[in-house]
Amino acid sequence: MEERLPAVSELNGSLCCTLLDRRSSVPLCGARITCIGDNRVTRFDADRFGRFTTAMPEGVYDLVISARGYLSLLVRGVGVLAGHRQLVTRALIPGEGDDSGHDPAGAMGGYITDRLGRPVAKVTIHVSGEDGGAA
Repeated sequence: MEERLPAVSELNGSLCCTLLDRRSSVPLCGARITCIGDNRVTRFDADRFGRFTTAMPEGVYDLVISARGYLSLLVRGVGVLAGHRQLVTRALIPGEGDDSGHDPAGAMGGYITDRLGRPVAKVTIHVSGEDGGAA
């Protein structure tokens, strides 16, 4: 079955992402991609093949890629040109730890937005552990 890509236009390009498990190269079904650019935030979920494709206005975007059980990944400066397809392939690292007795890995990533979805600057975030101490 041939994958159908959205049409590109004079004002829009296409952003095509493939997301994989770094250790096994298995597609990350349901991974979430957050695209940030030009005071707008857009979220997409990968399909069962770890892919998503969407038409995007020409511009430069930061991508936050996350999936349950994996460390989040920030990809800065992904350019989308009108009339072209931008292909991005990334592999996420499992955050489950290993058998070596270490604590499981964990990460948090993303952007703070207001109720209209616009990025908010100069925000301080404090995270507390289960015991009330700094995490």
